[in-house]
Amino acid sequence: MTRDSGLHSSQQPGPQAEAEFRELVRAARRMSPDERIRAGIKMFEDGCEEIRNQIRASFPGANHAVVDCLLRHVVRFAERRGLL
Repeated sequence: MTRDSGLHSSQQPGPQAEAEFRELVRAARRMSPDERIRAGIKMFEDGCEEIRNQIRASFPGANHAVVDCLLRHVVRFAERRGLL
């Protein structure tokens, strides 16, 4: 259900990726705490939607309840590993 990002532990991000990351950090620092919270919630929701899409692609016949159940398992898995 996960997609390979193409970046492995032996590889480092390129200069453009590093520059983009630095700009994201600068933008986050300019946000108010409220804006950061809203941005974090949106990022989580967008991530959940991406995972739902991956589940649907892997299990085309899955109904809404099954997709949500699998999503909850993925989120719990990530929480147990300290990723969330």
